[in-house]
Amino acid sequence: MPHPRRRLVPVAVPVTFSVAFALAAFFAGGLQATGNSALIGGRVLDSHGAPIAEAEITLACEGARPRTVLSDQDGAFLFMGVGSRQDCRIAAVHPDFLSVEYDGLQVAPGGKRVVRFRLKQSGERDIVILTSRDPFPPEPLVSSFSSALGLPVRVIDLDAESDPGEAVRRIIRERPDLILGTGLRAARQIRREVHDIPVVLALITDPRRFDLQTAVTCFLASSPGAEEILSRVRSVLPAARRLGLVYDAETSTLLARDVREAAGRAGLKVLLRPIHNRAHLSEDLARLRGRVDALITLNDELAVSVDAREIIASWAMRNRLPLAAFDPDWVRHGALFSYGTTFERIGEEAAGLASRLLYGDRHPEDLGLQTPQGHVLVMNAEAAAALGVALPPGIVADETF
Repeated sequence: MPHPRRRLVPVAVPVTFSVAFALAAFFAGGLQATGNSALIGGRVLDSHGAPIAEAEITLACEGARPRTVLSDQDGAFLFMGVGSRQDCRIAAVHPDFLSVEYDGLQVAPGGKRVVRFRLKQSGERDIVILTSRDPFPPEPLVSSFSSALGLPVRVIDLDAESDPGEAVRRIIRERPDLILGTGLRAARQIRREVHDIPVVLALITDPRRFDLQTAVTCFLASSPGAEEILSRVRSVLPAARRLGLVYDAETSTLLARDVREAAGRAGLKVLLRPIHNRAHLSEDLARLRGRVDALITLNDELAVSVDAREIIASWAMRNRLPLAAFDPDWVRHGALFSYGTTFERIGEEAAGLASRLLYGDRHPEDLGLQTPQGHVLVMNAEAAAALGVALPPGIVADETF
């Protein structure tokens, strides 16, 4: 990132007892601005989260002389008596790291602003994960992605940010080498703000439903494609000819139609049961009674609802219908088998896409929309016995409950 635009002579401010006390009070929330002034403080860290001491932090606001302080041994810094409602820019410079500058900062009278700098060294890879929990939990994917990639990774929970847009803009100014986005809210912020950093988006029910495509974005879908779903279901239930498909009406419509069309080409019939209101789930399922040989759920907002899972699994067992679910966890709660994979494996595949962008000659546009290739076949032995279903010859379950 560029250094401050004005040539400044930094003035080191020693960390005296009073300054150290003010810093402690600022981070503890006990230090407040007075009158029309404001406070701007924060920390300077390296890519591993370790504090950087003696970084020069320069604050330049409209109508005021630039000021420069040095970060202390904890990487902390503080500017007091900042004029409120002024556009300010703040930069962190250290001889061992690349500098970072943020601009457009404003603070309300009597308010305070926390700025966190993350500085990296020349040639150092910097990977950022921006997460939101809508609808899938990001933690399993984030953990496996980080382990498989083998690089320092920063995780920003946009659900916990008071201003998610500003959080994303702050990350952009730090110039990471790649961004992984998980969840729809995170994807939409990335779509709005990121224009020249490679992006992998994951944990979105069906990216085709949303305007998320950019020149720097590729996708890893949360479910296999329609043909693959049918192939995996038919491998376990070769005699099933009429399939009921239960899914979230808002997010899974395109994939549901793809499954129905693929089934038609294979000589099968799929009855679609979109769920518009979970309060009416039992009534919607009742409309499939006697009309299907098996039931399939998709990996969407409906599937992550514990209440919906219990209702669907119980209804399928009462009506002696084999239930195929994407998530192996459903098998622990009554589904007959899983046709999908785990979020951990999806994280590993996302790391593979990231590696191709970081180390190969691939561009996000070249990768487009990828579907997860891992398949975990988990069987529920109790459900199989109750339904009189046995695995066809040649098929071996990865795990059986």
